[in-house]
Amino acid sequence: MQKLKFTTETVRKSWIIRVRGRVTKENARDLREQLFSSAAQPGPALMLDLAHVEEMDSAGVAVLIELHKHLNDRSRPLVLVGESEAVKQIVGVLKAQNVICDVYKSIDEGVRKTRALKPPTAAKS
Repeated sequence: MQKLKFTTETVRKSWIIRVRGRVTKENARDLREQLFSSAAQPGPALMLDLAHVEEMDSAGVAVLIELHKHLNDRSRPLVLVGESEAVKQIVGVLKAQNVICDVYKSIDEGVRKTRALKPPTAAKS
């Protein structure tokens, strides 16, 4: 099983997660753990760069759909700021484009488009 590689950074108050490698059912749990951990970081949107994902199967797409729902329930969008051909292909085959999130060609475009968003406020108990 190939280990996924993750890097994170903040670009103009937006949290960016870059994923590299092959996303398959064997390591989808690692992807989920990393993404949900990163989802706890503050910011108006969670941006996911999948430009260097060499392969993704339906287990990877299921993680993205689950993350989208998790963030959407908290009024926070998930934004793809790069997707490889492998990601485009599986998302297209599963017709999940409109289920997952908005897609932008670059981090700069994603930051520009989400700049006006406000970070969600903490729920009052």
